[in-house]
Amino acid sequence: MLLVIVVPGLLEVGTSSEGVRAPWPEAPYLARLLKLAGEPRVEPDGLFAALAPLYGIARQRDWPLAPLLVEARGIDPGDAYWLRATPVTLVAGREDVRIAAPAVALDEAEAQALMTRLNQHFAGDGLQFVVPAPNEWFVRLAREPSLSTRPLATVVGKSLRNLLPAGDDARRWRRWEHEIQMLLHAHPVNEARERSGMAPVNGVWFDQGGRRPPIGANPFIATYGQDQRAAALAQQAGRDAQPLPSFAMMTALRPADERQTNVLFTDSDDPAALDTGIAKPAWDALMRGVLATVIVAGDGSSGAATVWSASRPDLLGRLLAHRAPPPLARLIASVRATIDAL
Repeated sequence: MLLVIVVPGLLEVGTSSEGVRAPWPEAPYLARLLKLAGEPRVEPDGLFAALAPLYGIARQRDWPLAPLLVEARGIDPGDAYWLRATPVTLVAGREDVRIAAPAVALDEAEAQALMTRLNQHFAGDGLQFVVPAPNEWFVRLAREPSLSTRPLATVVGKSLRNLLPAGDDARRWRRWEHEIQMLLHAHPVNEARERSGMAPVNGVWFDQGGRRPPIGANPFIATYGQDQRAAALAQQAGRDAQPLPSFAMMTALRPADERQTNVLFTDSDDPAALDTGIAKPAWDALMRGVLATVIVAGDGSSGAATVWSASRPDLLGRLLAHRAPPPLARLIASVRATIDAL
């Protein structure tokens, strides 16, 4: 039986929004799991790329998150090729261009007005922009491009010079991106936003494209949590995402089937509940042998994901494992330094 604990934002433990050290409540059981696992595996393309293989999703030119998110929004992706098309604020420096953080926020009227203009302009190019939510845009393509992209989370704040889409169709897409920038810059929505002191929407970042993978009905994987990626992955397995299990359900873990995998998308904003409600019963089940392995997957502001895999130790190892672990923030800081050096 395999348990996967997904903690978006885990790599920001011990930092504030300004990047300086900040207090973090003790999370001894999560720290024990990470310490037992040892060095994590780094997945440069983020959490979805780290989790997709569990659901039988293979990489295409990109990891195909876009069509799964489209379907999770109630839109049939069909057999079309989809890309995420996230509205962003581009900031020009002396020698480069970067995407500003945090992401720009649009209301529904603004999003619809911008989408209408883009669809009018690109109607003859086989691109159709679809906006199921004001800040969640996609583009449907008439044909599959020879294009590979970088996930948005991995490029925010960085020079885009070497991070732009690559492939045989990259030149065409870069030309389209320049056209989009000109269209958005001159749009009344942006003129109004700038008069109000709000960040403009002056670009679109395309990423994580592909065709919808074949649905792999898997009776041995269950997904829990409210994250959009949880809903998308659960549908890929032929099941809906469920609410996170209660503490009582976690403590009652039993090896119903050794092939069973449970994936829990948790919330790092409540570390105490994460530690007592998820990590502690997971640790106890691992020590009892109910769980063979506990995987902890997290990410941070760099967009890269880290995956720790803790397996049940032998008797001596179980005795030693109960020693007080190092602070979670110290463990995370060491991993963050490794990622920054890549």
